[in-house]
Amino acid sequence: LNMADVRVVLLLYAALTTPFRADGGATLSSLGLPLPDIPTGYVYKNGNPLAPVQIEIFGDLVCPSFKASFPVMKEVADWYGPNLVCLKIHLFPLPYHKYAFLTHQVLHIVEPYLGINGTFDYMDRILANNEKFGREVLNRTEGQIHNELLRIVQSFGVPAVQYWEGVNSFPTWNKARIEFKYACHRGVASSPAYFVNGVMVVPAVTAEDGTMEGFSLEEWKEALDPLLGTAEQRQQKEQTAADGFSYGTCPKAGQDRITCSPVTNHARSETTASSVSTAVLALFAVVTLFGTHL
Repeated sequence: LNMADVRVVLLLYAALTTPFRADGGATLSSLGLPLPDIPTGYVYKNGNPLAPVQIEIFGDLVCPSFKASFPVMKEVADWYGPNLVCLKIHLFPLPYHKYAFLTHQVLHIVEPYLGINGTFDYMDRILANNEKFGREVLNRTEGQIHNELLRIVQSFGVPAVQYWEGVNSFPTWNKARIEFKYACHRGVASSPAYFVNGVMVVPAVTAEDGTMEGFSLEEWKEALDPLLGTAEQRQQKEQTAADGFSYGTCPKAGQDRITCSPVTNHARSETTASSVSTAVLALFAVVTLFGTHL
């Protein structure tokens, strides 16, 4: 195939895979990423999604670096409170940590018993013993690894039968899989990876021996305090989030601090954009391939 043929094949592929519905309804393309049924991640201590500072961490429960940073990030969230800093944890099991994905999958087994806040107790327990699922696995069988996890799970009141059903269950495996894919979609390639207000950051300093160390609480405060402004501005932002709205959003019913313009409901065209784009792409591919013979 020459380059012209390759372009035609790609165009035809794009035309045939452009999503549309026969009834003309709206549809979504996830570009190979399964769409989660709810937003991914675990919010620490009911952090406010309208807080002015949103911190997301992607981490591997078997990763020593994530183990070191996890308590610091909880300190940061506790220092500022849920209406100023919302901390959300996403699990990202690295493929070279053999049982990282399993520890991630098991989280979805215990979550129905513990709730979102309780999942942090599970993460703490795994991180405190993560050598057992990382460096110390060479001389241990997979059955021994499962028994170790089972002991942890049972300490939270989860029956053994639920553990074994869960690790052999497609839903728990698929949830962990989707969360891993979501992290890759965000460009995450290491643990821990940090985002502040949607922007990837590297909160680390160079130690005297040349190694990189994660931020301490004081260093995080130096970085975040300027985002929150003066004491008066900080108080205003905290109250704004507590009231249930953020800058650029409409207030709750009965609040008139800002005015929102009504949204115009435009009529839908009977011909959907996706079906039109499909036809255009297909026509362009045909003309490119057979144009000189038409």
